[in-house]
Amino acid sequence: MDLSIVIVNWNGLAVLRPCLRSIFDSPQGIRFEVIVVDNASRDESVATIEREFPQVLIVRNQQNLGFAAANNQAFGLARGRYVLLLNNDTLLLPGALAKSVGYLDGHPQAGALGCRVEFPDRSFQTSCYRFTGLLELLMVRLLPLGSVANERLNYGRYWGRQFREPTEVDVVAGCFLVVRRETIASVGNLDEDFFMYGEDEEWCSRIKQAGSRIIYFPGATIIHVHRSPPARPAGRCGSSSACHRCWCCTSGADR
Repeated sequence: MDLSIVIVNWNGLAVLRPCLRSIFDSPQGIRFEVIVVDNASRDESVATIEREFPQVLIVRNQQNLGFAAANNQAFGLARGRYVLLLNNDTLLLPGALAKSVGYLDGHPQAGALGCRVEFPDRSFQTSCYRFTGLLELLMVRLLPLGSVANERLNYGRYWGRQFREPTEVDVVAGCFLVVRRETIASVGNLDEDFFMYGEDEEWCSRIKQAGSRIIYFPGATIIHVHRSPPARPAGRCGSSSACHRCWCCTSGADR
């Protein structure tokens, strides 16, 4: 088994169904499995998966355990050489899985990989970041949105930068995050103290500390539906929705 695709779902049938179709409706060129961990959805998610996608392994939780804990449940069931954390509100574009696995096969020093992410209108969506430091948190709180200084700060943290070649970065977003099985065994699972948001940055930190590289790989592309440009509510730090990267906005995340 090349790849285990792990999708966490909570009342997300409207986006989960097209996500699964994007996986199964096109040849992927690799051997893969799909594990959906359902966090006590009240919609018809589980029944629909059972009916329309019988090849999917479903883990049914009796309560919403959060993103990190739900992914960790699937890690114990995954059989692939690589594990992909995939948001339920994403759509795979052709070749995304095979290209990602192929890159990792050819670059054993890479412990984790993220791909190019686009909005539904096919505009670019930032999906790689530097580690958040105290200076960044202070600047985000003090600088007005749209200011030149704030934009330069964001540029320095990769925000808005469209790398054309595979590039080593600090963090790749958890909406599409491929990790080697042996890397998970080495650094441990996601930190379940993070209910949702921030867990990917902390995990990437451990992966890098263990000596592996985090790679942004633009050779593969997905569409991420949720964070579309018109709707960017401010977080507690006063930044846009992109502030889910900030530690100050990760505690008590919306469930």
